[in-house]
Amino acid sequence: MLTQHTPGGYTCQGMKKILKKNSEKKLCHPLSNHLHPDHSSEVPKLRRVKGQIEGIEKMINDKRYCLDVIIQVKAAKAALNSLENSLLKTHLKGCVADAFKSKTLIDSEIKIEEIIDLLTK
Repeated sequence: MLTQHTPGGYTCQGMKKILKKNSEKKLCHPLSNHLHPDHSSEVPKLRRVKGQIEGIEKMINDKRYCLDVIIQVKAAKAALNSLENSLLKTHLKGCVADAFKSKTLIDSEIKIEEIIDLLTK
């Protein structure tokens, strides 16, 4: 039986061992050694969005003027976009940058594919 190799040169059996070993760690990707960044500073932004959504629900239940509700929806969307941008910036400067500094090509290949997948959703 022939041994299959991944684009980074790992054998399938070797990949399975690495994935199993790293599955319990909080890594950016099971094949990397880079730990997830701490996003706890983003929780206040998330709570603000949650409050905005609850406010929009109350406005709808109170039969508030359409444009007032729409303005609040736009504000909530802008807050979510801000959160998304902040998370992406952290990901690019941390996880992706570390993958490109890695000695294995597979780390950077994985990050490129992740970003492509993200941008095409």
